[in-house]
Amino acid sequence: MESKKLVLNELRRLLDEQLRAVDVFSDKALGILGTTTLFWVVVAAWGLLQRPGMFSPPWLYVWLATVVGYLIMIAIVLAGILPENCEFPLTTDWDELHYSFIFKDEGDCLNQLLSNYTTCIERNDTLLKRKTCRLKWSVILFGITVLLLAILAARS
Repeated sequence: MESKKLVLNELRRLLDEQLRAVDVFSDKALGILGTTTLFWVVVAAWGLLQRPGMFSPPWLYVWLATVVGYLIMIAIVLAGILPENCEFPLTTDWDELHYSFIFKDEGDCLNQLLSNYTTCIERNDTLLKRKTCRLKWSVILFGITVLLLAILAARS
């Protein structure tokens, strides 16, 4: 029985870490969004958009690739900061809690909690992997956008 309680405590800590990580990924995505927006303001202020010959081939294609990459990155960042439902091990439905735990002995309750936590952590792990992938791609697209803008700036 003690070992089950120890495992349950570890699972609770792991769930807490997962929930904090979801917030961290959202904060990082917002940081990328803010940095990118500031970067484009600097580009506009620098006057890169008004340079002669900037919108003639092949530079037009570089501009289009830059803008499309930026827009895709914005979409990925926004998808990354949208709230998603994290799983929790217990329901807030009192009838279900009563049925699941009240008339069971301590061992059965611990087994049910261990099962609930394990399932919850697995589902939240999928959510974290999705957020990690979105964050990774937004950083990659930001780098590509900066590289393309550097090429355009060097051209003029």
